Amino acid sequence: GACTRVTAQPAIEVRNIRQVSKVSGGMFGDTRHVMAVDGVSFAVPEGNVLGIVGESGCGKSTLARLILGLLAPTAGEALVHGERLFALDRKARARLIQPVFQDPYSSLNPRQTVQEIVALPLVAQGSFESDEIAKQTSDVLDRVGVSRAMAGRLPSQLSGGQRQRVAIA
Repeated sequence: GACTRVTAQPAIEVRNIRQVSKVSGGMFGDTRHVMAVDGVSFAVPEGNVLGIVGESGCGKSTLARLILGLLAPTAGEALVHGERLFALDRKARARLIQPVFQDPYSSLNPRQTVQEIVALPLVAQGSFESDEIAKQTSDVLDRVGVSRAMAGRLPSQLSGGQRQRVAIA
């Protein structure tokens, strides 16, 4: 008999995404178009990782902003678990995808405890009770290897590696 191959839907998929920006000014006040991202496509299956590398100014950060919905693309689309990101409002998009910043020290609020920082996305969604927030926060800290004893500490009281794990959490 025939063998049917089932392919799983990618966790994230980018299809022919493009970003053209108008830049005005210059010596003569002219307007030019700058191609920041030109027809990028990729698909990342669930449980896999994709690294995007390139020289400075090649469009890596612009691509990330497009995927996060911080910039509107000139063309193309991005999907997370089959949902078109650009059709979703900010809250719905944040439920599907969140960034992990390269420098955790500057991305963590220095006045909040680890527990408060990790709980913030759940609090912001407004659909969780406080006991559920506490449980999920504790669970995710365990998953990234941050002990419960560190939950009451400030980011300045953590090592660089611990801060990175908190940012991932």
